[in-house]
Amino acid sequence: MKMCWVLAALVWAYAGGAAQAGARPEEGGGGSVGEPRRASATAAQQGQRRMGAVRLVGHSLADDNGPFLGLGVSYFTALWRCKHDQGRLRQDLAFLAKQGFNYYRMLSMVGYYTAWEGLEIAPVTFRNRGGRRVEACPDYWEQLGRLIDVAFDEHGLRTQITIFADAQLMPSKEARLDHMRKLLEELVPGREQKIILLEVANEAWQNGFPGEPGIADLREFASFLNARTEIPVAITSNHDIASGFDKTYKGSEADLATWHFSRDRRSDAGWQPVYDCWDYAERLGFPPAISNEPIGPGSSVASEKEPIKLVMAAAFGYVAKLPAYVFHCEAGVFGKTLFEDTIGIGQYRPLLQLLPPDLPNWQRNDGKGTEAPL
Repeated sequence: MKMCWVLAALVWAYAGGAAQAGARPEEGGGGSVGEPRRASATAAQQGQRRMGAVRLVGHSLADDNGPFLGLGVSYFTALWRCKHDQGRLRQDLAFLAKQGFNYYRMLSMVGYYTAWEGLEIAPVTFRNRGGRRVEACPDYWEQLGRLIDVAFDEHGLRTQITIFADAQLMPSKEARLDHMRKLLEELVPGREQKIILLEVANEAWQNGFPGEPGIADLREFASFLNARTEIPVAITSNHDIASGFDKTYKGSEADLATWHFSRDRRSDAGWQPVYDCWDYAERLGFPPAISNEPIGPGSSVASEKEPIKLVMAAAFGYVAKLPAYVFHCEAGVFGKTLFEDTIGIGQYRPLLQLLPPDLPNWQRNDGKGTEAPL
């Protein structure tokens, strides 16, 4: 893609150059764009606390401050840390906010797989895959509400709630519906502006929603949520069956499609994960897509440590009409490393200074059509 490489050069000259100049992540790096409209856009995206409920306007996210580029970060252990390690939680949230992130993606339940032993998030009592009994957290809803409040009130970060990470914790459909009902009735009221998105499930095929029956339930759950809240709703990223994107999202009640794009670095010198979103971003009959768990430093299956490719994945995504991009790294999964030590995490703030906040609503061009400028 010709336009991909042109954009790469522009973005790297502005955002990537900051790292080469030795700027620390929290300093942001980069310089003033200088053009008045873009300077104003920068102030709207970063310089003031964003307020009001998030809504979708075309392919752009917007709130009472106007349109903005969604820049999220995986923080799967956030709810566990809210209960067990408040100091680390606040340190992480403060750091992430300084890097320009405006929301984080958390898991509201986890623990079925033994890799999560010691980090379980348990709304109910359950037995994990290895047979170990895990007791329900007695103040689960209080902790979830506190997390959302601390993130937004103290750090300006909105929350993406991934409701069913390990839905095996509550296998019956009735229990799952009751859980969503309680979330909507007891947690959401008064916190609407603090929640950017409700996602039904994380990689649902391996987390309690297998096959076609699982997809049917997922679509039903999205309709259930969407009928009861104005908060944007997404379903999941589903990869176990052919045409998973189509079967999950086509004609659904979802407002957004939280998709996990390719992590295959074997082709195009490792650039496929950067441009893989193009074919999903603008499809008739489908909601706008988000790059919800892309390749990153320490990600599973394959990992990416080149800063130019990390920042380009976000930049190209916005140009391709994605409303949001989520930075995914090991520190945001199990938390065995620190966000502060993560490669590329300081590249995104200067990127937001460069790009217009309504960019996903611009007409895109892949450089192949007759209207292409090059």
